[in-house]
Amino acid sequence: MKINIDHLIPSKILFINMLNQNLCYLSILILLLIFVSNLSGQSFQDLEKLQMQYQEALKSQAMQKPKEIRVAEETLLSTNLPDKLIYTRKEVESLIANTQKLLESLEAYEDSSNSLEYIGYDIFTLRDTIPFWQNLPAPYDYILGPGDQIIISLYGTIEENISEIINKDGQVFLKDVGTLNLTGLTINQAKKNIKNKYSKVYSTLLGLKPTTFLDITLGELKSINVTVVGFASLPGVHIIHPFSSVFSALTQAGGVDINGTLRDIQVIRNGDVIAVVDLYDYLFFGTSLGDIRLLDQDIIFISPRKSTVAITGRVKKPGYYESILNEKIQDLINYSGGFSTKAHKHVFLINNNAGNRNSQIILNQNLINNYIIDGDSLHVPIFQKYPEYITLEGQVKSPGRYPFQKGISIHEFLEIEGSLSDSVFKKTIDLKHVSIFRRTNNDKKIKRFIIDLSINNNFYLKSFDQISVPLNQYFKPLESIILTGEVLFPGLYNTNNQKTLDDIIKASGGFTKEALKNGIKVYRDTLLVAWESMDFILDDGDSLNVRKKTGTIQIEGEVNNPGFITHNKSYNVKDYIKLAGGYSSYADKKNIIVIEPNGKAVAKSKIGWQSVPEGSKIIIYKQSLLGVKNQSTLEVFGAVSTQIANVASTVLTLILLTNQTSN
Repeated sequence: MKINIDHLIPSKILFINMLNQNLCYLSILILLLIFVSNLSGQSFQDLEKLQMQYQEALKSQAMQKPKEIRVAEETLLSTNLPDKLIYTRKEVESLIANTQKLLESLEAYEDSSNSLEYIGYDIFTLRDTIPFWQNLPAPYDYILGPGDQIIISLYGTIEENISEIINKDGQVFLKDVGTLNLTGLTINQAKKNIKNKYSKVYSTLLGLKPTTFLDITLGELKSINVTVVGFASLPGVHIIHPFSSVFSALTQAGGVDINGTLRDIQVIRNGDVIAVVDLYDYLFFGTSLGDIRLLDQDIIFISPRKSTVAITGRVKKPGYYESILNEKIQDLINYSGGFSTKAHKHVFLINNNAGNRNSQIILNQNLINNYIIDGDSLHVPIFQKYPEYITLEGQVKSPGRYPFQKGISIHEFLEIEGSLSDSVFKKTIDLKHVSIFRRTNNDKKIKRFIIDLSINNNFYLKSFDQISVPLNQYFKPLESIILTGEVLFPGLYNTNNQKTLDDIIKASGGFTKEALKNGIKVYRDTLLVAWESMDFILDDGDSLNVRKKTGTIQIEGEVNNPGFITHNKSYNVKDYIKLAGGYSSYADKKNIIVIEPNGKAVAKSKIGWQSVPEGSKIIIYKQSLLGVKNQSTLEVFGAVSTQIANVASTVLTLILLTNQTSN
């Protein structure tokens, strides 16, 4: 396997400069490249082998998954839709902005529905499974006929129960009485007739004080056949309860088809229309239909819908409604339950079948007596009133935005908010300098009012005022620092009056005998602060640590023997570098930093060769590969081989990833 030098060395210029510096390295580099190439080929084969083993392991694991999961994963992998995993900040901000615009546009129509229901039709189907007509009482004018079961009860001196069914001729045979014709009689008429017959047999039924009594009830009743035609859900002949009205009959027969009318249902008997039923008054207002009772062989005719009017927006029940001739918008609004909360005072009328009429009209709620026709639609938009408010900030209990109330003073407002009603919290407020910012009449300038609440309680607020309540300077929160290390009394110290480093040390009783006086470590927000003077002002939350004398300095970086060296006042930086074994081959003699015990870092350009304070750290940095001079061949070989091996490893990884992608 051959590897191009361009792939191994990121910069050709770097490689050429290295050759120009020392031509004797050329042969070493060529040998190294051959070695790395062979090593890379072997490594690549090993990596491919590992990859194959890994793929086999994945297949083995996949076979253990349930079939449904494997099918779902294969389907997902088969899709070629691109997935964008990383989004720029601009794209995210654009997405948020567009989403906000969409929500704002939908907010005005949040009460509408893309799919409206046809109102009134579900009443025939949304009910329990128990046939309600089985519990209907027999009406007083019910006419007996063939198929009806009558139950005759004799009680008192004579106890007897007789149950008989009226035959197809309208007759019933009773023991001791004979045959009676009951067809066409009401229950009361039948009772009177039967009692007269039985009184001839049982004299105890007669007289002012009879001792035998007779009662007649209905048992199983005959069903009647009613034909439902037109736009019914289940047109045809239906066997229904004999007490049925038009509404109960339609319910038993499956209801009205969505294309049928609810407002013009005809009952036909013997070829004549004997009744027309409009279900809207019954469905929406509970008004009695004055419905007639159906008889056998009656016909219920359901004509097509008279019209379809969509009502959307802020009404109690949006949906498709049906209007009849000369019906007004207000009538349809009433059927929908009326206007709901936040309904706008105007109604949008859209005439979809306008012809020569104006196709879009805006009507006031108080003037919606216009007639409506088939295809029209009504929309009641949401009314969003811009709220008037007051903004409160500063030294208050509950800052934020409050509803504006006309005629309220600043003093009353702060008492309601709670800042003035709390006697303890009130002391923390500067009552003499409460600021109120208010827009002028032309809204171009903002005027500031400074109110002294200790003498002025009658400054009245206006909408959109901004109130700023300042803090009483004597009630600033306590600020403190933590002092540790070599002082007589370490601990927590107050810094409210801008305490300096010298103030804190004096307050702590001063340094101990073992303290490194210029070795005070000051940390602020976990960061080390470099200070130069004891007049350094401390801040709330600072932490101080007074170091102990060590008698050493630390040297690290590119020296032959880094570590700690005994401090000597007469030694300078150069002396300490010599004591550390001198510079290493990679040392950058122009890049030296001394970090003093107080955290101050001084570069070599400003160090000179003066003495170094006790507890300091000397750092000698490493120079770049191009700057290396006078190194041995072995050192250069080690440095270069390390760099090339790193590059080669990166190239091998990229080749492997490319093969994986192509596979």
